[in-house]
Amino acid sequence: MKRCIILCLVVGLSFLSAKEQDWNTTSFEKYWNKFMHPMTFRDPVWLTPFQLRVGPFYYGGPEYWQSFSLADINGSIQTNDDSAILMDSTETSLPSILSFERRTGVHFEIDIARVNYPLILFHQNIFDIQIGLGYGMHNFGWAADLPSHWKPPLEEVRGGSYKFDPLFHHANLVSSISWQRSKYWLLTATHSIGKSWGRLYKSKGGDVNLNCSGLNETIGFGINFLLPSSKLSFSYLFGIEAKFSRIYVNSVDDPQDISPIIGIDMRTMGVYLTFGTAIGGTRTTGDSGFDDMNTEDYISAAKKLEVFVKEYPSHGRTKKAEELLDFCYEQIPYQFFDIGLQELKAKNYSTAISNFESAYFQGDDDLKFEVDIKLADIANILLDSAEVNQNSSSYTQTENLIQKAWELTSRTRKRANEVLANLYIDKGNALLSNRDYSGSLDYYNQALDFNPNLNEMVMKKYKDIAEGLIADINYSDEYSDVFLVLESLKSIEDVQPKLKKLTSNLITLIKDKLDKQSQTEMMGRISELMLAEKKKLYMIKKYRLQLGMLPSEVKEILGEPEHLDYLTDNGKRFEMWSYQTEDGVKRLYFEDHYLVKIQMD
Repeated sequence: MKRCIILCLVVGLSFLSAKEQDWNTTSFEKYWNKFMHPMTFRDPVWLTPFQLRVGPFYYGGPEYWQSFSLADINGSIQTNDDSAILMDSTETSLPSILSFERRTGVHFEIDIARVNYPLILFHQNIFDIQIGLGYGMHNFGWAADLPSHWKPPLEEVRGGSYKFDPLFHHANLVSSISWQRSKYWLLTATHSIGKSWGRLYKSKGGDVNLNCSGLNETIGFGINFLLPSSKLSFSYLFGIEAKFSRIYVNSVDDPQDISPIIGIDMRTMGVYLTFGTAIGGTRTTGDSGFDDMNTEDYISAAKKLEVFVKEYPSHGRTKKAEELLDFCYEQIPYQFFDIGLQELKAKNYSTAISNFESAYFQGDDDLKFEVDIKLADIANILLDSAEVNQNSSSYTQTENLIQKAWELTSRTRKRANEVLANLYIDKGNALLSNRDYSGSLDYYNQALDFNPNLNEMVMKKYKDIAEGLIADINYSDEYSDVFLVLESLKSIEDVQPKLKKLTSNLITLIKDKLDKQSQTEMMGRISELMLAEKKKLYMIKKYRLQLGMLPSEVKEILGEPEHLDYLTDNGKRFEMWSYQTEDGVKRLYFEDHYLVKIQMD
């Protein structure tokens, strides 16, 4: 009873000291990682070849941004407008642009070749910082009448007169910063600054006046949705963006002094549709591996993270991937063990064994202890099956089943030897009933090798063989096979010296049975045949691999292995030898220098 309590404590402590862990400690953490970190190892957006923006805008003076209200766009424009038109001391306003219709326009913009230059200096994928060039245009799309008391132009104007019809072009340096946490969308903030030029006056006939130039600056915020190209290595961008611009014109060309307008200080706000392309911003094998970790599939996760580390050695998250790999390597043996338990429950013994063996060779001592117990359970199931189905299955099938059980664990090898010995006894009995004395003797000898406790039974079988030999000699006129009888008797004599007297008498009887006239000739033939048979038996034995052989004995049969892998664990040495054969790869497994398993792939 005391020993049972101690054993239970040892087993319990082994489970408590096991290092199996889940990547997510809580359900909240699992869903947080799934939805908030799906792009941890994404490929950064390193190039945006182009991006278009188009949409309506509204404008006002310096106070426009502060007074703007989405709830009352028209009212805010009318009540807080200072016209954004800078004039000299002779005028203070331009009444014709005070209506809502005169405070709108259409904006077009294109960014060209925004490149993620910071990637050259340091690798990170939290933010995509890009710099490129851009062109934009503010087209108001309407023409407002000028006050009648303003000075008329000196020369003739096509179309009758000038109208206030502004148009601005912009050449900018564009920078952007993006934040992506989904393969479907990203948030972007843009900034552009550059030179502006254009006109303020235009006639119906197409004449322009008051050419102007200045600066512009824009800040925008938007969301872009990604649609990967099915054939090409880039993604399409579709989105919506809000932009706030300032157009400051401080140089107006008015050689005829026909206008009091001396500049523009305009604030605009618009919501634009965007379209473009991007290279990068896609999920990698690292992200797929991270997903697998989130579902505790560490075997698959490790394979994908290994590919990521190999393909992206300079990625900003490579070190993190290596840390996750270390965690996966620690947990993989436990996953193999869990899979083995599931397969064992489903009675898929072959798959269960494969997973348990993987867990054993990769796990720590505590896990090996648990695996060994489960392998012993399977081995006992196989041995039970071998005993129950021994009469209904072929000898080869039953022998293979027992051998498989023997290979699994040392815990059940004593029982496996006993079951195998009983099988050899039955096989020897079958051969003896067919008067195959040499074959039956071989199996009785093997049974005794595996289970010495069968000595008394085997001795009786030897006597049965001797009696059968005598009966066959008395009723046989065919002496060409006498050498087989003699060889069998000599084998019995070698194995069991106690039967030497019996075998000597039988050999004497056989020789007396021979015709004296042909005895010399016959004995010569017998000697030759016995020598040939001994050589044959020696060669069969020599070239037959058997469990328990030493490496030197295996080399004598197969030669040096083509590949040799080994490891030492807790003082034990494990080796795997590989040989290429016509039927595939033969793998031999050694434990402490003894052959314990033979496998064909």
